[in-house]
Amino acid sequence: MRPVVGEILSWFSILAAAAASFYYAPNLPGRIATHFDLEGRPNGWMDKNSALIFGPAMAIGLYILLSVLIYLASSERGELRLDENSAKMMQTIKGLVVFLVAAVHVGILWHAVGVLKNPLPSIIVPISLMFAYIGWAITKAKRNWLMGVRLPWTFVDERAWRVGNLIMGWGLVVCAVLNLAGLFLPKLWFWILTVTLAAAVSLSVVASYIVYRSGPNATAR
Repeated sequence: MRPVVGEILSWFSILAAAAASFYYAPNLPGRIATHFDLEGRPNGWMDKNSALIFGPAMAIGLYILLSVLIYLASSERGELRLDENSAKMMQTIKGLVVFLVAAVHVGILWHAVGVLKNPLPSIIVPISLMFAYIGWAITKAKRNWLMGVRLPWTFVDERAWRVGNLIMGWGLVVCAVLNLAGLFLPKLWFWILTVTLAAAVSLSVVASYIVYRSGPNATAR
């Protein structure tokens, strides 16, 4: 089988995170800022060795976890099995998740050595890429156990699944675009992300339930 985009992106991200740790290790102070407020000011630290290991280790851990979940969902029997097309999209989502972790790790190291004054762009841009792709992907996905708006009524009603995922999917795309505003309005970034995500989730849940309740068998429910 040819390696899919998600696998290539995953391994590239893991190797990049490990290479960054190896390259910058001699130039790092004994304590590194690993958490920042919305203005990029450090408010949490780790010792050098823990910080160097944590990012690559988390990237590897997420890669393994998501690979197992994709395998289990793809090998499941029945109509909710993850089909080949959806599995490929999940592989790409896996790659974007691992890329996000690696980007944050590199951003933290760049801040520690003075390359970046504010590491927030290393978080905001990968999150926007991930949300945009996830949003597009779930509008295309068939009912399955792993990706999409998975609720009791969307599992049993194809119409509810389709409506819920269309709203959630395009909501995530809008969220991805608005999330980039955080590059210019860092103080508002968290609230923009929170409000748009909450709106997308709420609308998809309510709309899919309304469609389910208005279905052909609504009087029997």
